Amino acid sequence: MAMLRKHGLYGGLLVMAFGIGWVSGRGVPLEAAQAKNRVFELRIATVSNKEKLDVLMNRFRGGELKIWDRVGMKGVGYWVPTPDSPKSETTLIYILAHDSRKGADESWAKFNDDPEWKAFPKTPDLGPVTVERTFMAPVDFSPMK
Repeated sequence: MAMLRKHGLYGGLLVMAFGIGWVSGRGVPLEAAQAKNRVFELRIATVSNKEKLDVLMNRFRGGELKIWDRVGMKGVGYWVPTPDSPKSETTLIYILAHDSRKGADESWAKFNDDPEWKAFPKTPDLGPVTVERTFMAPVDFSPMK
């Protein structure tokens, strides 16, 4: 009640609505999570050497991620293996979020046809890049959906 007096009726109602939404959103059934069709794309990119990994990360820093975002791909996180791991100097691991599996394919097609991407500086050359892709759907107890 003190909160209602301090922030007024609307502030208190907003706080209560947020709290109810937060509590009711916990433990969403798997069917509801999958009904949204949101998928995550795990990508593991491997290049030939450390210098090429720097080139790849500089492309991401230099604007490639902004193009992805514009065409509907949302970056969730980006990692490199720890120094004691195999391929630590040649691998970038990242996860993208898509509205659906079909949406992922459409976003990649838009990206490949994007005029800004086509004009994007491609030097220095990356050389061969191997990309492993895995599409993932959240389970009912996943905090990220």
